[in-house]
Amino acid sequence: MSSRFSPRVSTSHLPPPAFGNWFRERCNEAGLTQCAAHGLRKAAAVRHALNGATAPELMAWFGWKTIGEAQRYIEEANRIKLAESAGEKIISGTGIGKPTNQFAKNKRKPLKSRRSKS
Repeated sequence: MSSRFSPRVSTSHLPPPAFGNWFRERCNEAGLTQCAAHGLRKAAAVRHALNGATAPELMAWFGWKTIGEAQRYIEEANRIKLAESAGEKIISGTGIGKPTNQFAKNKRKPLKSRRSKS
């Protein structure tokens, strides 16, 4: 691991809830009342898992003691990957354009040319 840069935030000089409280105040000041420090932690854990981090790697990075905590974020990443895969299958199946299988044939002229001339 490179020692030149680590994006980890050290909170060793703060009591446990202090960073969360400080972050909440900054979010409120910015008008981001729906944001929380835990949301950033969760997003980071899911992003790591989406990029292939293993449960032991997540445990080491985030300081978790149990594999269950890491597994929760790996499962979330897997759900995201499955949803993306399902979406890609739907898009490729329809071709996003003229369907390969036309279900009904309409011999009528398009609406534009059927308009009555007043």
